[in-house]
Amino acid sequence: MRTDLRARVLAAAAAQRSPTRAVVKRRNVSRVRFTESTKHAATATRWVFNKLVGLNRRRITHVYLFHWNPATAHDSWDSGLVNLHDRPRPAYRVLKRFLAAQARRSG
Repeated sequence: MRTDLRARVLAAAAAQRSPTRAVVKRRNVSRVRFTESTKHAATATRWVFNKLVGLNRRRITHVYLFHWNPATAHDSWDSGLVNLHDRPRPAYRVLKRFLAAQARRSG
């Protein structure tokens, strides 16, 4: 197996075991730090579709996006594709573009 192919396979396997962090806001006491914003959530979502799925579209047959909106602005977790007022966030637009491209490919 070529080294570059082996690295891509290992990266894909590692990514399947650990979810990407497309979190908009986290309001808890966790000491684990990672980037949180609507812009970063869109970047993480775009990475999943452009990089991870692009490694092998035949073998990667499912992608799960977790859409978790808070009920209020003070809840402890927000990783939703739409905001509290049901307006699309940047990650929603990434998903919409990807699905439209998939439809064009298959249709």
